[in-house]
Amino acid sequence: MTVILLIAFAIAVSLPALVLGCECLLAVFPLRRERRSELGERSSLAVIVPAHNEEAGIAATLNAILPQLDSDDRLIVVADNCEDQTAAIARSLGATVWERTDAERRGKGFAIRHALSELESDPPQAVITIDADCLPLPGCVDRIARACNATGNPIQAAYLMRPPENASPGTLISAFAVLVKNYVRPRGLQRLRMPCLITGSGVAYPWAILQQVPHPESHIVEDMHYSVDLALAGTPPLPCMEAFVESQLPDARQAAQTQRTRWEHGHLSVILSQGPRLLAGALRNLSVSMFVLWLELIVPPLSLLVLAMSAATVAMAIACVLVGNWLPLAWLVGVSSIGVIGLSLAWWRFGRRALPLTALVSVPKYVLSKLAIYRKFVASPEQSWVRTAREPVTTESIPTGGPHFDTTPAPAKRTTSVD
Repeated sequence: MTVILLIAFAIAVSLPALVLGCECLLAVFPLRRERRSELGERSSLAVIVPAHNEEAGIAATLNAILPQLDSDDRLIVVADNCEDQTAAIARSLGATVWERTDAERRGKGFAIRHALSELESDPPQAVITIDADCLPLPGCVDRIARACNATGNPIQAAYLMRPPENASPGTLISAFAVLVKNYVRPRGLQRLRMPCLITGSGVAYPWAILQQVPHPESHIVEDMHYSVDLALAGTPPLPCMEAFVESQLPDARQAAQTQRTRWEHGHLSVILSQGPRLLAGALRNLSVSMFVLWLELIVPPLSLLVLAMSAATVAMAIACVLVGNWLPLAWLVGVSSIGVIGLSLAWWRFGRRALPLTALVSVPKYVLSKLAIYRKFVASPEQSWVRTAREPVTTESIPTGGPHFDTTPAPAKRTTSVD
């Protein structure tokens, strides 16, 4: 009986590592090239840019979006509780600007809900949200707009984070971790034609779905929370890893710590609060896509997964010595190996130019540095949105020729009709 319990524990604790490894292995293979007739027509479109004190970088963001718009598309900036020239700069570039002031209800979710309520009198067929500190690479808006129209589902582009010049090894590792979460794993899911989590910027939504499933306002990772709501409504987000949006990671220690704390605390809170809800929905509806999205959701941040698997392996080795049966440990080590192999192949295929071997030696230090974040989650989890201080995004810092990782994007080509 003890051995059975140990095997059950080994299977449960290793499931996230198995999911991660399989997604990474699938991502290494080429994506299926879609026919133009499968991409869908270009629907009427509104691009919403929520912005809070973004005067330093809003021009670069809007200038990256504007060439991708058709004549009847709308570009809307929500200047949310701004105390600078964000609104004035956006207006000067031709964007429609809606200013919002509410010191108690602030953040991206509230800004998006405000824009959606303003659009109700004259709604578009689809809405794309792009953060004010991001640049959509050429072809991104057209690609996800067409995919959204063709599928009737929300569409998530690949959202990558570029490390700043002369970044520290920890920042390079963090950028690779974002690549794995926001590109490699969704790419593996795309090969299976399965849904993904919303990762933030670069998302296209059919207007009808936004009316059916209200966008959340107050969660610190409202995008991930919204993914569960959409899946339970029968319209899960789908990945489009041929379209790219890039931003820049903060390199300042305090800013980076603030951003990582918000991301990881939010991620863990959604796993705990929404994971059971999504699994129950998958079992109730016998839905493979919901179950796959639940598997995607329960994979914790990479550093926590490494720490958890290391601790579980040590504990399992001690338990196996006591009971005299090595099968549970063999399972745990085997699944861990799948995760390690998958991550290694992902690094070799997509990240070895941006994350050199010299930076990889800092991985243990980087992982251990996250212990403070996880201790804080247990004692006092982050619950409020705080804008991360960072250098402004510019077209010079993020070239438009393609992503900084080896993602080999499809050639950007805009057309107004399909064959």
